[in-house]
Amino acid sequence: MVATDLRVHDRDDWDQMQRWGSRSIMVWESTDLVDWGEGRLVEVAPTGAGNTWAPESVWDPEQGAFLVHWSSTLYDDTEHVGQSYNRIMYAFTRDFREFSEPRVWIDRGWQTIDATVIDHEGLYYRFLKDERARGGKAPHGKSVFSETSESLTAGEWMPLAEGIGLDAISRGEGPLVYKSNTEEKWFLWIDEFTPERRYVPFETTDLAGGRWVPSENFRLPKDPCHGVVLPVTAPEYERLSSAWGTSREEAMVE
Repeated sequence: MVATDLRVHDRDDWDQMQRWGSRSIMVWESTDLVDWGEGRLVEVAPTGAGNTWAPESVWDPEQGAFLVHWSSTLYDDTEHVGQSYNRIMYAFTRDFREFSEPRVWIDRGWQTIDATVIDHEGLYYRFLKDERARGGKAPHGKSVFSETSESLTAGEWMPLAEGIGLDAISRGEGPLVYKSNTEEKWFLWIDEFTPERRYVPFETTDLAGGRWVPSENFRLPKDPCHGVVLPVTAPEYERLSSAWGTSREEAMVE
């Protein structure tokens, strides 16, 4: 499990957090999904990076390794005083201890953050946030867009959809995507990041179509944001339920 290093509690300047935030990610390991130990900090971003945000990992069969990606501002000067913007970086690892040299994965010339990836029938689908202010050259700013490719790093990424969910939410970030365990359906949760709502779920039965409709009759945990959803086996479920006090029957009722 990987996460942003949020040790910026002594700062309240958003600009400084992007210029002089952590260049490391947090890594936890577990053999049972219950005990995750103390975790460790692993430095992955280059020395010119100002921050290391929203890391995720995805298995790349072409490399036989995990591709770990995150958002970073990059600076040419050692004092980080110039202008910059968030790009999506990546590095490969097989053990989440040693990482390859970080490289730029996505550079649009403007702010992009919060990438996540899912694969289906030989294609990768990538979702991320256009972090620009909405208007002018960025009519879908502060919202999620998607693109596809046959390879995580060797192929060209083709645009699929922009402004996903903007007919149902005012803005969005931190997307997570997963396939249903029981049917040919996918769910995309988008964090509206407003005082009234956080994650709002959308769904589709045609991942390649790029059209997502709001889900109905759902119930989410309290105030969820910026995470992932993973399938678990029945024994894993029972182990988690035993540790956290929710039986299968209670979960079904909820």
